[in-house]
Amino acid sequence: MATSKSSVDCLHCPLRRKKAFRELNDGELQFVSKFKIGELDVDAQSSVLMEKQATPNVYTVLEGVLYRHRTLQDGSRQILNFSMPGDIVGLQLAMMGEIHHSVTALTPAKLCVFERNKFYSLFSGHPELAHSVTWIAATQETLLDNTIVSLGQRNAYQRIAHFFAQVYSRAESTGVASDGLLNIPIRNHHISEALGITPVHVSRTLNKLKRESVVERSNGYFSFPDLEKLAEVAAFDDHMPPTRPLL
Repeated sequence: MATSKSSVDCLHCPLRRKKAFRELNDGELQFVSKFKIGELDVDAQSSVLMEKQATPNVYTVLEGVLYRHRTLQDGSRQILNFSMPGDIVGLQLAMMGEIHHSVTALTPAKLCVFERNKFYSLFSGHPELAHSVTWIAATQETLLDNTIVSLGQRNAYQRIAHFFAQVYSRAESTGVASDGLLNIPIRNHHISEALGITPVHVSRTLNKLKRESVVERSNGYFSFPDLEKLAEVAAFDDHMPPTRPLL
């Protein structure tokens, strides 16, 4: 994979037209335009970042969906989170100089590329953008909190329902989901690796959710005929504010 010149100007970024993201002022937009050095097209199942390997770049997802994961010595894998349009990829690397997870594309993706060594100028010259980065980190902490609660206290039925409710809510805000259809090719093994449930138990639980008309599946994609019922089953309370920053 090689970084190409920008084909999408920051001023005309399609994500900025979405209600999910707050507007940048002229100074911020000018800085981000100079900060961006190009774009990276990523094939599905290709890795963007590898655990314990440094890269000179940080990314914002422009199109597609990726997932963060860690692989243990025995080869087992834990999916940590999914990265969707507008999310920063490599923030840990930018702030700490090293990364303790890998990032792989679940779908074909396009990423905006930023130089990591210029990341600190954002904090010194643009406090509102610096606040945005802090906000993004805090949001990731909230998502991690939800995952820990699921792993520690929810049963398999509740875990999977909450997983879908949270992923759908995030996806809908950026156009990756609409009208109950989640346009992400999530497979049973992804759910297993994200929630610590055996593939067999995932399959049984999904069948139960299907029988109760909470979840449907067609052509490899999940849909939810009644989002209110999904939220009720999941005891899902969306803590995310209606608008968020975008770099």
